[in-house]
Amino acid sequence: MKWWFRRPLYLQIFICIVLGIILGLMLGPKAAAIKPLGDIFIRLLKMLIVPLTFFTLISGMTKLEDLRSFRSLGGMIILYYGLTSLIAAALGTITALVVKPGQGAAGLLALGGEIQVQATDFNLIDNLVSWFPDNPIKAMTEGHMLQIIVFAIIVGLGLLAMGGKARSLVKFFNDGAELMITITEFVMKTAPYGILALVACMVSSMGVEMLAAVVRFVVTD
Repeated sequence: MKWWFRRPLYLQIFICIVLGIILGLMLGPKAAAIKPLGDIFIRLLKMLIVPLTFFTLISGMTKLEDLRSFRSLGGMIILYYGLTSLIAAALGTITALVVKPGQGAAGLLALGGEIQVQATDFNLIDNLVSWFPDNPIKAMTEGHMLQIIVFAIIVGLGLLAMGGKARSLVKFFNDGAELMITITEFVMKTAPYGILALVACMVSSMGVEMLAAVVRFVVTD
């Protein structure tokens, strides 16, 4: 057991993936018995998302000296995302012009007869407004990450504006961030076993023939 726990996490995960494939092939439908291990691992990951994001973002903002530091940092972030978004849009447009996705789709839709395609309206202003939570607790319970991030930024700004008065609150969020990082490390130590269970169940449901077809596709592609 000491040898196993001394191995790096990525090697443990790789070994458990191989073991999961073997177990899935050997056990077949019986592999469903270990599926709860995989389900628990997925639920633990989901459990971490909201509090980890909330505490670490606020804790990171409290490391800034004052609001002026945030303004300069915010300007750099806006410039970075603006440039990357412009590059992504340009690459997407060029790719669309070259690949021409959807070409000939009209003929396929005509063959379907009853298939109907409806365009979805997109309003930039409404989308931006939806980033701001009217109920941050509801946003956390429903997992609206953009709203959670915006609320965390607002809380961080408030703490920076309060200065020394918020020393106890700053310590609370820093300790909370450290706690969530520690819990994340604990959860990641269970990753090999959760992945093993998930892979075993996936392989058992796919069957030997389908798995062999996937392997051949990956190898020959």
